[in-house]
Amino acid sequence: MFLPMAGKKVLTQDGQSLALSSLRPGDTVTMRSATRVVDTAQARTSLQGIVAIGPDPDGDAMTAQLFPARMILVDVSPQARINGQPPSVASLMSIKDADQVQVVGILNKTFDEMIQTWTIDWIGPNRTPSSATSAQSVDQLIEHAYAIASPSVVFVVSNDMVRSLSATDSR
Repeated sequence: MFLPMAGKKVLTQDGQSLALSSLRPGDTVTMRSATRVVDTAQARTSLQGIVAIGPDPDGDAMTAQLFPARMILVDVSPQARINGQPPSVASLMSIKDADQVQVVGILNKTFDEMIQTWTIDWIGPNRTPSSATSAQSVDQLIEHAYAIASPSVVFVVSNDMVRSLSATDSR
């Protein structure tokens, strides 16, 4: 179906304005009036999780794990505000794998993508051991992380830990 968009306002299901470029193939839209188009897959959301894949070198995307079976892509605009306590959290690039974060923005639930990110709050550091020894396995590291993490925290093995384990296992 073709829907002419001239003169129409695009909104999330909770009334937030959306750019036309925020509509994705597969999104469900409804006409609320002759001038209002609502994307029912998108809504303002605040989510807390663990950084699974830190920001890319361009600083425009990262991946957060909300719980073991759900990861979201976080698109970061230059206007996104980064908040946090460590002295180095002044930019997105200071956020590392396995850090705890809260992101606020518009989530496309169809694709699990935060398409407009307004704030990223750094909650806490990586709670994993800094390096792995040859006697440790990924399972042991996960058990250790669960032992030191609060019940609401999900553990994610960082890329550095996997590289370290691979290096010690190949010896």
